[in-house]
Parts: sequence; structure tokens; C-alpha cells
Amino acid sequence: MVTDQAPWMRTLMRWLYTLVHEAVQVPVLGLCFGHQLLAHALGGEVADNPMGLEVGTIALRLTGAGRQDALLGAIAGHPWAQVVHRQSVLTPPPGAMVLASNGHDACQAFRYGEQVWGVQFHPEFSADVMRAYLQALRGEGLTQQQVDSHLPEVRECDDARTILNRFALLTAAQVA
Repeated sequence: MVTDQAPWMRTLMRWLYTLVHEAVQVPVLGLCFGHQLLAHALGGEVADNPMGLEVGTIALRLTGAGRQDALLGAIAGHPWAQVVHRQSVLTPPPGAMVLASNGHDACQAFRYGEQVWGVQFHPEFSADVMRAYLQALRGEGLTQQQVDSHLPEVRECDDARTILNRFALLTAAQVA
């Protein structure tokens, strides 16, 4: 958890801050814990979500900026994603633009500047991986009834997975 503030996390947050503010336009994409760590490093607030654990396949609400965003705009037609997190970005970093939210989390995605993104969800997860997470959480954060209610809702989120390829395409010229 970001709030653990382990020494390695503090070192990584200093490195991220330096990378974003002093490096020459290095693209950054933080996923889930990376999203939270990036937000905290840039001055946002991360803590346990008051609504508790969010897990399963969820619908995202893209903001107007999110629909126009070079990265998240790719999922505007089908904004579904896999999530599993207890902590959230409660307050985005100053100057960040919120790109997506849902009823559980007001900052499912943000952009900071032109080339730094954080997404709370897991674009790398397939439906099978999400189902495995749900099964693993049985008795470790979820009751059998909760697992049983979430499993039928799990679906593939192909559009969310395209974010990884899109990030690579958007940034390839700068890192070559």
C-alpha cells in the first residue's frame, strides 16, 4: 500500500518526481499501485478508499478530457476495465486532469502534463486473470457470496488492453 511509505517507495517517488519534472519529456504510465504511487509523488492524496475494496469488471465514465485524450480516447466506445484495489487516489496531483471515474473511485485515470498517465485499473488483465483474482480473494477480503456475485460480471475488456499498445505507439519516437 502506498500509505506504508516503505523506504523503497520513498526512493521510487523521488525518482518519479525527478523523472517527470527534470527529465526531457519521458513518457510515464502507472498502473494501479503505479497510478497511486505516481499521484502521491506528484502531490496527490492516496489512502484507503472510504467505500472499501473495488474488484471485478467495472464500467468507467470518461470525462470530456478523457474522451479527447490521446491515450484514453481509444476506449471511449467501450470503457470497461478490470480492477482490484483497496487504496485510491482521493485527490489528484495539482495540475492533473482527471480522465475517468466511476461510482466507487473519482480518479480512475489522470494525465499530468502531456505524457504522464496513471490508471487505477488493470489494462493487462484478461477476464481469466480477473476471475483468478476473485477466487484468490475468497476468504482474504471477499466472502464467497461476494465472489459469486462478481464472477458473472467479469468480461473481457479488449479496449482497455489496447491502452498498453497505444502508450507504446504514442511514445515510441521519444524513447527510440
